[in-house]
Amino acid sequence: GSVMYQDIIFRGQVIGTIELERENIELGWTNEEQGLVAEIIDQAALALENARLVDQIRLRSDQIQLLQEVTALSASLKSEGEMLSDVTQRLRDGLGVYYTSVVLIDREAQHTRVAAAARAPEAPQVDYLTEHTFPITGNAVLADLLRDPKITMLTQVQSNPRVPASY
Repeated sequence: GSVMYQDIIFRGQVIGTIELERENIELGWTNEEQGLVAEIIDQAALALENARLVDQIRLRSDQIQLLQEVTALSASLKSEGEMLSDVTQRLRDGLGVYYTSVVLIDREAQHTRVAAAARAPEAPQVDYLTEHTFPITGNAVLADLLRDPKITMLTQVQSNPRVPASY
């Protein structure tokens, strides 16, 4: 058949391609048809970008709602343990992760303790040793986290041979 390919371009960047094919190989594509396809593709590129922006807005809205819920929990008159337990549960549910925990560092920065933890029902049972303290000295992962407080991806921590088995 007679085939026409046109790139879908948005802001000077190719974001896709469209293929049009006619059964009859003898029928070519007129300039008018090519122009119409180009206009339709331009509109499709705008629609695709708008759809992507809507998805980003929805995601950000969900994140803001989760942040508001967690903030409201922390402002409630609950005990520290109840509040942190609620926060870990909301984060686990809101982010769709298997495990989440809150580890607090004592004022002297010598020990940590798992203050709260939550796991998905389908996740394997893990002993978080909630309320047990762990010395920071000799724990390379905790020492690294104290030196560089950026968020560490769980997969990096789990694959790190320096993570103690109880963590």
